[in-house]
Amino acid sequence: MGNTIFNNLRCYGTLEQSNCIRQIEMKMDLKIISRTLLILTLFAYGQAVIPVQAVASEYRTETAVVSKNHEELLEKALLNRYYPLLKEAAKKQFFCTKILSIKRLDAEDDNTPRFDVTVQFVTFEGPHNPPYDLVKVTIRDTLYGARAIHVERKPNIRQEEFKQVCE
Repeated sequence: MGNTIFNNLRCYGTLEQSNCIRQIEMKMDLKIISRTLLILTLFAYGQAVIPVQAVASEYRTETAVVSKNHEELLEKALLNRYYPLLKEAAKKQFFCTKILSIKRLDAEDDNTPRFDVTVQFVTFEGPHNPPYDLVKVTIRDTLYGARAIHVERKPNIRQEEFKQVCE
């Protein structure tokens, strides 16, 4: 059965299974990185077409014209990019994550765009239980990477404020 799985993944028994797994993982990592960069590039330059779904074919992707969900997709893509920074700032589990603002720091015609992105989320303990902390993280995003430049934490927010933030 194990050999059948690797044959289906185009290893055809020519490589050891561990080498085959490494090759498959590298291909998957490259695909994920290239798709993320494409989404961020399209976001930075305001293009009207975004990738929507990976297709079974190895190098082909489908595209769709931007719809009303376009901003939501872009926000989710950015939040995925910033997840390691947010996790580090949170120091515990978090949810209700949203982008509050995006500010471009350079001229529109500059070839090296830089942005400050402010992200807000709520931390919790246990199965989404209080105490809830409201956290805002400002991230400086450039072509060379992203880093948190400011973290603001409001501990133990009231239940009313929690509901308002997470609506």
